[in-house]
Amino acid sequence: LQTFDFQGNMIFSESDNYAKIEANSSTTLMQKSLSKILNGHSAKETYALLTLSQNGVTLAQRVFYFEYPKNLHLPKPNLTHRIERIEGGYKVILSTDKLTKNVFLQTDALGRWSDNYFDLLPNQSKEITFKVKSGDFEKGFQVKTLTGTY
Repeated sequence: LQTFDFQGNMIFSESDNYAKIEANSSTTLMQKSLSKILNGHSAKETYALLTLSQNGVTLAQRVFYFEYPKNLHLPKPNLTHRIERIEGGYKVILSTDKLTKNVFLQTDALGRWSDNYFDLLPNQSKEITFKVKSGDFEKGFQVKTLTGTY
């Protein structure tokens, strides 16, 4: 369990080095008070990153927000993208300096995204592919985010 502010600064970190989880079951691995994991920071400007790993391999990861999106004090990110042609379609590489919430990719072309509508964490990059069925991918290509809507 780690908490960060929207610029990517770590606020809290604690891990449980061992947990046995039976198949098709759920179990509580850790309980912490909100005040402890926020460590004096505003719930409107932080998120928790929960990671389940085994032998150094991430099995699952989830981002948790302490407020509804409308209440978050989201910074204006410096979101960049690069488009590369690949066999059968395109690859879009996205990078950001701050939390970028609700990234949505759009194009006029018909096809299938490998992922769409996600959050991009601070100082991270993500590669998304688009398999083109028909049309011009770059025509009408847009990257939309929650902060771009207001």
